[in-house]
Amino acid sequence: IVGATRLGESTLALAALGRRAGKVVITSPRPKEEDAWNGARVHRLQIDLTTRRVDWSPIIHAIDAVHYEMLRRKAMGDTTSEQLTLVIDEYNQVLRNAPKQTRDQVIALWGMAASSRIRVIVIATEVNAKGWGIEGQRDLLDNLTFMRVEDGRRWSLGRLDANGRLIDPQACDTTPLRQLAREAQLAGR
Repeated sequence: IVGATRLGESTLALAALGRRAGKVVITSPRPKEEDAWNGARVHRLQIDLTTRRVDWSPIIHAIDAVHYEMLRRKAMGDTTSEQLTLVIDEYNQVLRNAPKQTRDQVIALWGMAASSRIRVIVIATEVNAKGWGIEGQRDLLDNLTFMRVEDGRRWSLGRLDANGRLIDPQACDTTPLRQLAREAQLAGR
């Protein structure tokens, strides 16, 4: 999900999570007061205002755990485990503050997780191949579907071309999103 801040990316993700069964793992560097995620447990960065120490490890560990679960399911031939959805909010910020291993794990999830009943939703302000660590891996983008806000706050769905533009964008009616997001029951999932 790609768009500038405050255009409804989290609302879109919540609506999608409300329609998808199974467990959810949500990561966000934002405080709970900004995004409650309808009662779901959220892995957030921790900050110590006294020492000015910022700890991204809760987010990094959550991504690592989902990556491990994918590998476990692959190794066991497990195709029946409960559906699992990983949400990485503010993906560009997470990548700037996480080790390369985290980026590599997300790339592996994009390539292999679907057959393990795992989906990944990334919320980002921009698509940057170099920043995302996928420079020279154009074919990886073919595994991804993008929702992007276009001019006039219109949302469109599609694949990306080499310049980061949607190919044959399909307009999306976002009218029901707020209601679907409010109805999403995530506590305990």
